[in-house]
Amino acid sequence: MAMVPARRSGSSRRLAAAVATTVAAAALALAGAGATARAHTGAQLLVSTSATRSGGSALDAATVSGSVAIFTSPDAGVSKVTFWLDDPAGAGPPYRTETWGPFDFNGTNGAAAVFYDTNRLANGSHTIRATVITTDGHTQTVPAAFTVQNGTTPPPAGPSLQVSTSATRSPATSLAGATLSGNAYVFVAPEAGISKVSFWLDDPTRAGGARHVEGWAPWDFVGGSAAAALPFDTRSLSNGQHRITALVEVGTASRVLDSSFTISNPVSGWTTSFSYAAIATAPEGLSELNAIAVNGKVYAFGGFANNRPCCFPSRKAYVYDPAVNTWSALADLPHLGGSHIGLTTDGARYIYYAGGYVETEDGTQQYFGTAEGYRYDSLTNTYARLPDLPQQRSAGGLEYLDGKLYFFGGNNAARTVDAVETWMLDVAGGGTAWTLLNSDFPNPRNHLGSTVVGGKIFAVGGQLLGDASKPQSTLNAFDVATGTWSTLAPLPVAVSHMDGSTFAMDGRLVVAGGYRSTGYSNLVWAYDPATNSWSSLTNLPVSRSSAGAEAIGSHRFIFFGGGDGQGWRATPAS
Repeated sequence: MAMVPARRSGSSRRLAAAVATTVAAAALALAGAGATARAHTGAQLLVSTSATRSGGSALDAATVSGSVAIFTSPDAGVSKVTFWLDDPAGAGPPYRTETWGPFDFNGTNGAAAVFYDTNRLANGSHTIRATVITTDGHTQTVPAAFTVQNGTTPPPAGPSLQVSTSATRSPATSLAGATLSGNAYVFVAPEAGISKVSFWLDDPTRAGGARHVEGWAPWDFVGGSAAAALPFDTRSLSNGQHRITALVEVGTASRVLDSSFTISNPVSGWTTSFSYAAIATAPEGLSELNAIAVNGKVYAFGGFANNRPCCFPSRKAYVYDPAVNTWSALADLPHLGGSHIGLTTDGARYIYYAGGYVETEDGTQQYFGTAEGYRYDSLTNTYARLPDLPQQRSAGGLEYLDGKLYFFGGNNAARTVDAVETWMLDVAGGGTAWTLLNSDFPNPRNHLGSTVVGGKIFAVGGQLLGDASKPQSTLNAFDVATGTWSTLAPLPVAVSHMDGSTFAMDGRLVVAGGYRSTGYSNLVWAYDPATNSWSSLTNLPVSRSSAGAEAIGSHRFIFFGGGDGQGWRATPAS
């Protein structure tokens, strides 16, 4: 469909996995109608001393030492595997989630499994739990109990990752195996002979850009001066196991340091009382953007920039790292600038977006809809094209759940119809086209908020057609098992333009700011699916519309944008 520009308005292993899936499907079809068995017949946890996973044997009851590859098998018919270490009930945050085969406990680098160094664990008994979700929606839990038996020889002398509770870096202990809370000060010592240190957090293969780079001593993870290190705020991350990797350069040689540690911050019961502290100012002010959190960082894509005349969708993308309180620019959106996009994530690596307003090719106007969609890789800072939506859409909802994308609501490109369709794309299964699930989206609307809580997709608020003076309070939930929408307790106030500031936190749906019929809002609301009820949280420090907000860890969230680059960190009030 040709797009007509509108006048200004104020308002490589993934490819290999896809090929393998296609070949497997073709083979099953050739087997004939009698081949009715599922592709996935039962998973195992295996261990190997080879990065190619050859010679793998059962992890359960095994005795391991040194560096090993741990993985589930088979890969066929599996869409997602979540791993827990020393958490047999899977009650805490997972160690890792893999959404593409091979399904490696410690991640994959190219075709090879990333080794797990068992020296990070104490000698003795340990457990790994894997929850395997198949492409046909079945779940299997695979437990394994094993023994670590490493020698007691102390590690060789040289640079090491250390941590202190003092900004002066003294006293310090080894970061490996440490349990941290509150502010911690992480650094590499001793300093002599080192010319440069690059740090990564929860990226042991160093596939993504370095979290921080130090060109001179002291070699601090966050930075600092000779007198004092800057703090690493562990409360910006979820409780559980994390890793810091450091590439230490000494002359022409280099050495990789890698330490696993545990974050354990007090987590009280649900609270409605928050305090707000200013964070670093974003490189530019954006509104009508969308935001998402992945691995403790908050990503923002597109929107309208406040340093340009209204209203040209931006090609810019940024990431905020709350652990070090810094913003960084990402690769520009790959085709045209976008706003009012649907945005979601698999929670581990990939960010997906589809639909939205897009700038015209000459950058002087905007189209009020597009069918284009893209996948952003947070490790490689690259984009890949998704199959187009069946029709052009803008200001709709997009959510990821169990390997599939769901798009719903929004406007048509002429902004004359609010859409009723719900579409699905099986990204984990290598889907090449969106499927229509139903045409029953209740109270069709756009500029709505959406998120996933407790295995269901929620859509809340929004407006009718192009009229911001007609905000809605409707709350709906989509059950992927039945393919149906239901209507729940409405939002206490009608609000729209909170597409980017609706998120999940502590098992609840949270709506922050937005546009009411009376103007911009500073209200924050939380919906509890267990009681089908809403509660109000502490008001935002300012009234904002079309902003971004995302949870970072338990009881904490970031709110930013909606006009300028200012943002705030919300934490439980003491």
